[in-house]
Amino acid sequence: MTAFERVQRTKRVLSVIIGSGAIFWAAAAVFATLIVGALLVAFVALPAASGLIVRLLAGLAGIGTLAYLLYRGRFAWSFPRVALWIEERAPELRYALVTAVDPRYAESMGPLMEPVVSKVDTGPFVRNAAVRAVLPGLGALVFTALIFGFMPTRIKSGINVGNLFSIKPPAPTIMGNRLTPLDATMTPPAYANLREQHLKEPSTITGLMGSHVVIRGDGEPDGITAVLQANDTTKKSVPVTADGNGWKIVMNFTDSIPAALTLKDAHPSRTKVYERMIVIDPRVDEAPTAKLLLPVRDTTLRTITGTLSLSADVNDDIGIAKAQFTYIVARMTEEEKAQVDSGVLVSQNFGGSRSGHLTFSIPYSKLPLAEGALLSVRAVVWDNNTLYGPRIGYSETRTIRIATKAEYDSLAVNPAPPSADTAMQTLRMLIIATEKLDKQKGKMERKKFIDSSYKLAGVAETIKQKVQRILDDQTGGGEVEANPLLQTALDAMFDATRSLMIAETGEAIPSLYKAFYALRDYSKAKKYYLRGKIQVEPVNIDRVRLAGKDSVKAMARKARPLDEADRTKLTADYASAIRALKSSPDSAVQIMTLMRVETLRKYPDLANALGDAVTAIQAKKDPALPLTTARQALNGQVGTLHTIPMWSGAW
Repeated sequence: MTAFERVQRTKRVLSVIIGSGAIFWAAAAVFATLIVGALLVAFVALPAASGLIVRLLAGLAGIGTLAYLLYRGRFAWSFPRVALWIEERAPELRYALVTAVDPRYAESMGPLMEPVVSKVDTGPFVRNAAVRAVLPGLGALVFTALIFGFMPTRIKSGINVGNLFSIKPPAPTIMGNRLTPLDATMTPPAYANLREQHLKEPSTITGLMGSHVVIRGDGEPDGITAVLQANDTTKKSVPVTADGNGWKIVMNFTDSIPAALTLKDAHPSRTKVYERMIVIDPRVDEAPTAKLLLPVRDTTLRTITGTLSLSADVNDDIGIAKAQFTYIVARMTEEEKAQVDSGVLVSQNFGGSRSGHLTFSIPYSKLPLAEGALLSVRAVVWDNNTLYGPRIGYSETRTIRIATKAEYDSLAVNPAPPSADTAMQTLRMLIIATEKLDKQKGKMERKKFIDSSYKLAGVAETIKQKVQRILDDQTGGGEVEANPLLQTALDAMFDATRSLMIAETGEAIPSLYKAFYALRDYSKAKKYYLRGKIQVEPVNIDRVRLAGKDSVKAMARKARPLDEADRTKLTADYASAIRALKSSPDSAVQIMTLMRVETLRKYPDLANALGDAVTAIQAKKDPALPLTTARQALNGQVGTLHTIPMWSGAW
């Protein structure tokens, strides 16, 4: 091989190396630009043409990188420069190679220089150049391509890499079913300080009221419709829009009533219609709760001496903003006129904590008290709901009465016996307010109606707790049998509270009347109290000394039975779903999904079992176990299966 041929071969190899490295780095620059652009489009509010801009920038980045690297390695296309490149790496040639390939001296000096040139091997030089020029670019290309390949489709769809110069996404090929797969993103309201949730193939979307939900699918949006149905009469269409190479649905949780989102894929070019249902389960931010620990009970003071010690626990499912101790003092002035003073004893911020403890002490002498005055104290707590709140929770009220001097000789200072009178008064006002709200049901805005019903549910919950305390006092904490009237009132208040929570005022009114009549009969019944006797707390000595024979096993909890009308309807729907299960699983899934919407609030155990069954059917797994649980819930039975049954027909 002559010196000229040696340089010519090295030139060709170097040209390939420089060109390959430039192409690898240019492709890596394109992928890197697409990655950054896709993230910006997905998470930053940008104009609609942002995808086109990102694609153009990616193309310019690739072209610019390729041109720059080719220009920097342009020596590989120059014959003299390649010869000098070899001379730089083989100093022992002493310019013999350059002389041998120079046209001016090739004929005379070439044969003389050939023995010197032939001793130098250019292979190691070329391999080192290949390692430095090709491998880094190839590594960068593989790295960026892997990152881009593993990015979620919903993020890449915003830049529409399938069409480099078109703002409008290309029309994709119509797939068999554009309702699967689905991705959903739920963003809770800002005040909740909760993380964004990403759901794959969701059958149920649960979140706080005010949450922002985006559901995405593949394919063009033409022919896809979405309808949100809360009941048989309330339906609302939800717009379906384009989202890069796919479609999306954007909605907000503005209602607290569960609903079914029905998706239909009926493309004009296809005769078959696909359908899918998703349960929308918005949850109301519960009102905070306050439990007054001190004072333990109502009492009477002979003299205005001592210290009032207050203590309360406060809790909320999202976060507490602040809590206070408030007081009201009612007394008679010297002119025999009633005077009422009120105020805040202490206020404390909790900064969004879910639980906290509030304490305060004040001498009685610093309060506007006098003989015969009534001092009422309670804890008040606010949550940090800034969307449609804040909601307020109240503890029970403790009353301290200041005795008059005329009572000293005959007064027996004992805790006041439990009374249903205050509960009856509050319940009477609640019945009036509920009936008034029920009459305005068709005239009020739906959101305002639901909020009003929810506030009444808070009052009902307070009455229910009051009845529970009366029942506990009457039974001595479960030591004696409960008065059936109190038990009837407690059960009725439970039903009324549940109905008001889901804005069913018409169903709550009969339960409220039932509780009121039971409390009225209880207040008229004969009761006997021992005046002046010191109350002794009952203590089970055997249990204290660990000598009792009680079983340590807890009693099984019994679920509340289904209303007979609900049981009849749900059993019929369940039977229809089972009949359709083998011949048309999609129809069975739709029936059970609608059953879930009806039972989410009233019968959560049944709803959970139906949800597990729907998930199993959609995953093509055996739904026998959840269906058996659902059947037992319908029959009012609770059972335990220690093994997973096969398709045995137990449901």
